[in-house]
Amino acid sequence: MKVSWGGVSEISHTITAEQMTRVPVIFAEPDIQQMLLSTAGVNSVGDGTTGFNVRGGKVDQNLILVDEAPLYNTAHLFGFISVVNTDAIKKIDFYKSGIPAKYGGRASSIVEIRLKEGNQRNFEGTAAINPILTKLSLQVPLIKDKLNIMFSGRISFLDFVLPLFAPDDEGGQIPNVGFFDTTFKMNYRMSEKNKLFFSYYNGKDNIDVSDAIDEQSNSELPEVKFKWGDALATLRWNHVFSDRIFSNLSLIKSEYQFNFKSSGPISLTNSRDEISSSFEGWEGKYDLSFFLTPKWSYYTGFGSKLNTYTRLNRNEASRKVIPPKDHGLEYYAYLETKAKLGEKTDLRLGLRFSGLWNHGPNFSYTYDPNFPKSDKTVIKVESIATNKTVAHYQNLEPRFSIRYRWNEKYAFNFTYDRMVQYSHLLTNTQGIAPLDTWTISNKDIPPTLSDQWNLGGSYRINQWNFTTDFYFKNQKNNVVFRENANIFLIDKAEALLVPASSTQYGMEISATRKTNRLNAHFNYTWSRSLLKTNSKWNENQINKGEYYPAHYDRPHKLNVLLGYDISPRIQLNSKFIFQSGRPITLPTGRINNLILYAKRNGFRLPDYHRLDLSMVINGNPKKTKKIRGQWVISILNVYARKNPFSYFLNSENSHSENNRYQLKQLSVFGTVVPTFSYNVKF
Repeated sequence: MKVSWGGVSEISHTITAEQMTRVPVIFAEPDIQQMLLSTAGVNSVGDGTTGFNVRGGKVDQNLILVDEAPLYNTAHLFGFISVVNTDAIKKIDFYKSGIPAKYGGRASSIVEIRLKEGNQRNFEGTAAINPILTKLSLQVPLIKDKLNIMFSGRISFLDFVLPLFAPDDEGGQIPNVGFFDTTFKMNYRMSEKNKLFFSYYNGKDNIDVSDAIDEQSNSELPEVKFKWGDALATLRWNHVFSDRIFSNLSLIKSEYQFNFKSSGPISLTNSRDEISSSFEGWEGKYDLSFFLTPKWSYYTGFGSKLNTYTRLNRNEASRKVIPPKDHGLEYYAYLETKAKLGEKTDLRLGLRFSGLWNHGPNFSYTYDPNFPKSDKTVIKVESIATNKTVAHYQNLEPRFSIRYRWNEKYAFNFTYDRMVQYSHLLTNTQGIAPLDTWTISNKDIPPTLSDQWNLGGSYRINQWNFTTDFYFKNQKNNVVFRENANIFLIDKAEALLVPASSTQYGMEISATRKTNRLNAHFNYTWSRSLLKTNSKWNENQINKGEYYPAHYDRPHKLNVLLGYDISPRIQLNSKFIFQSGRPITLPTGRINNLILYAKRNGFRLPDYHRLDLSMVINGNPKKTKKIRGQWVISILNVYARKNPFSYFLNSENSHSENNRYQLKQLSVFGTVVPTFSYNVKF
């Protein structure tokens, strides 16, 4: 991973597709999330979870852009595989501090994924197969040096693989689990000064258990179907006014949908139920860049987003319900300057103005001020007409960074970022789950405000490059679920949530070395992420209103990545990770069948550690001319560590007052996991 300053005073971690192939991952499929998790200051709640946490922020505080379009579902297969095929990726820029003013809408980080534009002169492609999927990528020049396209697609065949591992002596049916994604990009050079780009992405996951028979009871099992995924599209016009001024005009569409169907005992009723939620957004933006001199440049732009959020909604076969929707118009404008002050100092100053207009049609609830908000304390329901205001917020977001180079070996930097987030992920799971839903700020849920200060330094000793960062982040207007919240009352989200503030701070140390054969990267993070609820009602306070660790608070984390080229054809790679166990809420007793729990996140899981290895074997270039093969062999969890993901209560007879409960450990990887992939380039 390369850490760059983007010219002047902004810190970005640039990741290429080639770098991702050198990190051992499950199914030997290069993975964006796993590469980010190898970065200092980034962690997650555990294996097999979607989403990641940056410097103590929540999973919804990361803005992930695919050619400028925001991505909501970030992984296939519940977090094991990234939703964007790395064969279609040109590069990834990751910002966790020193964030340029053109970015906004999230409180913690920016992940900008740029897709390949395609080969303008020659046809080329890649293909691969591994135990769970097959994929194909093509770059096709339709008109030489003028019009070319890139296409990439992946499809899984888990529905064929999973039954092979099903025990013959157990009833039930292995579910059909699958996913696919397609990525397309067109690059049209209209003239020397005008280019047109069109990008499209579509990815879906599904789980299907239907028409299944319980072999032990010979009875029909409930039907269960999950479907969810994203669709993104970007149309961008790049215009060059002169060798110092150019612009980008973009029209962006983003969509996420979730649907769940069930019938039978698993259902909320005895009839067919359908649960769904969705998001649809349109955005228009214009960016202008001025390069006045080699040492001084200006950047400005403006845009707006029209977003519609359909909240989690349940329909029964006998009763159709019109789902509640939130409508929000986000708008923004920014101005930023970058300057080199002398030979040693780089300066960046930016200011972003942003706002949210939450408008009708919608419903607004008024609650009895003498009691905590709940489904039972609603005293008034107001219908908000189309284009009438529900809530209106405006904010200024200053950005500042400065870097001073002491000499060729030592440099220091300081950054400050104010970030504002108007949308919120409503989840009561540890990571991002399909059942989660998004909403926007309203009169009861204000936008999240985040202020971050970062002091860092870099130094070079022999062939080693070191970086050290100290950061402090303060966030206001975070939201957490109150105790015993029912997510199916999401039409009254403010009644489920408790306002909270959060404090995050930490230290990050990284060391890298690259020689002709060796690539070594080490990083260590010490950090804390603490929450404190701010409700005026004692019964709604979490842990009596005292600071408590977030469920992703893992104070210590160490990553060690090593890559060694045995020869031009063979590469060995390893990844070792150690991190503190995450906080967890555990039961402390019971009264009959009523389970009593300790303080929220009052316990911690044991420390987590794992070693993964991989080998890349390239085909002989002397024997393969136009077609080049490559084997990737990975071994995950080499010493079969059973890292606990969580604990759960197992009961012998839930209907008996004398029922015995046992606390059992759940591990995602409980043994060694070997896997492989065969790749072809042509």
